[in-house]
Amino acid sequence: MKNKVNNTAWYSKSAMVDNRTINYRSSVTTKSDIAYKDIRKVIELHNERQTELEQLGQEPHYLIVRARPRGPRVRTAIRNSQSLGDTLVKDATHFDIYVVRDTRAMHKYEERKVQASSKGLVKTLVSSLKHAAAFGQKTAGVV
Repeated sequence: MKNKVNNTAWYSKSAMVDNRTINYRSSVTTKSDIAYKDIRKVIELHNERQTELEQLGQEPHYLIVRARPRGPRVRTAIRNSQSLGDTLVKDATHFDIYVVRDTRAMHKYEERKVQASSKGLVKTLVSSLKHAAAFGQKTAGVV
C-alpha cells in the first residue's frame, strides 16, 4: 500500500507499522541498508521540491530521516549508571527509521521569512520618505 506524505514523498508502510507512530517507516539492520538509503533519497528529493516551493512564495514542509538505534539497553544502563534509555549506536542490533518534520530547517525558513518581511518594511518606509521628500511633503511620526 502506498501512502503520500506532503504531495512529494512516497513510501511503503512496513507490515510492522500497525501499532506504531505514523512517522515510523521500517527497521533496518545497518545504516547502509538499501531501504534506508532509498528513504533518505526520497526525502532529499522532497526537500528540494520544498525549497522550490519556498522560492515561489509558498510555505514549505521540510522533512528529515531519523534512525533510532534499537537493541540491548541493560548493559548500556549499567555502564553509564543511568536509567534504561536508548540503545547506543555501537550496541544496536537494528535501527528503526522515522521520517519527521525537520524543525531546524523550518526554523531557518521562519528566520528567512522574518528577514524578508523586515527588509520589505524598511524598503517601503524608505521609498515613502523619498516620495514625500520629492514632493516637499512633511512626514508625520517618522523620526
